Amino acid sequence: MPYRDTICFNGSRFSMPIRLKLIIIFLVVAIIPIIFVSLVTFHNYTSSMEAFRFSQMRYLTANKAERIESYFNNLAANIEIAAGNQHVTGFLDNQLRKLESILGLNTIFLVDRTGKAIYVKNPLHRESALSNFYQEHKKELEAGKKGVFFSDIYPDSSSASGFSMLATAPVFSSGKPGGVLTGIIAFEVDMAVVYRLIQDVNGMGKTGETLIGKKFGNEVVFLNPLRHDPQAPLKRRITLGGRAGMPVQEAALGKTGYGEYSDYRGVKVIAAWQYIPSLGWGVVAKIDESEAFADIMNLKKLVILIILIVIFLSALMAVSIAQSVSGPIKKLTEGAQIIGSGNLDYKVGTNLNDEIGQLSRSFDKMTGDLKNITASRNELNIEIAERKKVEEALIAVNKELEAFTYSVSHDLRSPLRAIDGFARILMEEYNHKLDAEGKRQFEIISRNIKRMGELIDDLLELSRLGRKELACSSINMKEALDSVMEELKASLGERKVEFLVKEIPDAPADRVLIKQVFINLLTNALKFTAIKKNVIIEIGGNPEPGRNVYYVKDNGVGFDMQYANKLFGIFQRLHGQEEFEGTGIGLAIVKRIITRHGGEVWAEGKVNEGATFYFSLPK
Repeated sequence: MPYRDTICFNGSRFSMPIRLKLIIIFLVVAIIPIIFVSLVTFHNYTSSMEAFRFSQMRYLTANKAERIESYFNNLAANIEIAAGNQHVTGFLDNQLRKLESILGLNTIFLVDRTGKAIYVKNPLHRESALSNFYQEHKKELEAGKKGVFFSDIYPDSSSASGFSMLATAPVFSSGKPGGVLTGIIAFEVDMAVVYRLIQDVNGMGKTGETLIGKKFGNEVVFLNPLRHDPQAPLKRRITLGGRAGMPVQEAALGKTGYGEYSDYRGVKVIAAWQYIPSLGWGVVAKIDESEAFADIMNLKKLVILIILIVIFLSALMAVSIAQSVSGPIKKLTEGAQIIGSGNLDYKVGTNLNDEIGQLSRSFDKMTGDLKNITASRNELNIEIAERKKVEEALIAVNKELEAFTYSVSHDLRSPLRAIDGFARILMEEYNHKLDAEGKRQFEIISRNIKRMGELIDDLLELSRLGRKELACSSINMKEALDSVMEELKASLGERKVEFLVKEIPDAPADRVLIKQVFINLLTNALKFTAIKKNVIIEIGGNPEPGRNVYYVKDNGVGFDMQYANKLFGIFQRLHGQEEFEGTGIGLAIVKRIITRHGGEVWAEGKVNEGATFYFSLPK
């Protein structure tokens, strides 16, 4: 008769056959790990795919925005060159002809101060331009008197795309600003060139597209033909604050970001958006969520199918195993209880040759292995204790090394002051006796004494970081940055520096040390933009899973990425002392501070195109 367990429910007794119990246990043990692993795999794949898609959209948006800005910067440069030529008409006839097709120009106009068209490049436009060009484009031409101006897009049946826009600029008698205004030059741009940049959908699947929009009043107007609405330019509009077309609304309002929203069709999409300040345009790259995550849905169906197959096969196997189990299971259970109580010398093995017999012998082998593992674990505990002692010794050595560095740096101050003092005395008392070479040598001594002093100060600061306890609290990163910027602005003198401060999330950190991080990074940016006329330093941050990432970006001399690993090392410099002053410790201090906070530092840059320094802080 099969062995049964008796269970009580509300006073009544329910007898469960051991076979049914084994089936249930086997199914639970087999299925739960499969389901767990499947869910974890599905979740990880989903997160990875979402991150990849958002990264792809952000890259496409940034790339399209950069190409649009590059095109209009090139257009502005060419119109300024044309306007600055004293023989404008001759220049337009001879020099600009080669660029017309590249720039995508319909025609070129030149009007005098009264608005009379005195030159038209395209003969097809000559008669109409001479009669009413100024009246049709009075606003754009007037704006062009003050500098390069880009108009809004307008319908134009004579252009290839059906839409055009004007670029205007002033023409002075001397060829330079400040002279007498003699007229305005206007480039009529066929939007086909811009549309080709925007409507390239390579790599964006069947539903992906890029679009541009601009805010007019409380509406956003679409400026380019859409993949799903070719007649959209200047006709399709979205009211600000509505649910549809949220990405283009955000972009037109001057924001940059990404997320999952409904597009202008009301279809769920993943999108990234970016604002182009020079044009007032918002750029959006998007793809339907159903297409972007189609692989995820396929994987979901596959996982469900696999789980169902596993459940079915597990049920068959459980029934098969349960059929061969009856009496010996009780002895095996009792043996397991004895072993579970700590008696690893107990043997469960039977003389049976069936599955139960094999299981009992395997159980005995497992007990022996467990006994060996227990012994190995004791040895491992001993090894862990020894390693802990070594780590404690290493910590003590590091503390002694930091103390030694501090002591040496501190003790170097006195002889350095003495050298500086004697050098000054010699310079003051024997200055009249020294020739030019001698004075030059004393200048070299003074500069090196000053640099040595700065080096000692930086070494002392680096040493203090190792001893200072972190006083972490939730700090307002924006306020910390503002206080640092106020201090630095006071030392800029007549330098013109534009600080662009983006959104900066708060973080738990040591306020004093984080201010030092901003000081070092901003000072570094100011130093390596010293040779630039128009200095732009951008500071911002973005929240990421488990951490916040902050950055300081400049348009200075930059660096070669193959040497990026040297930036945060002590005394490591990518430029000579004669080019840029410094001790080579500032970025090492940044790394020490961020590492102590449990974060990371890294940098990106290009030679003569600027650099961006990043650091992360745990949330």
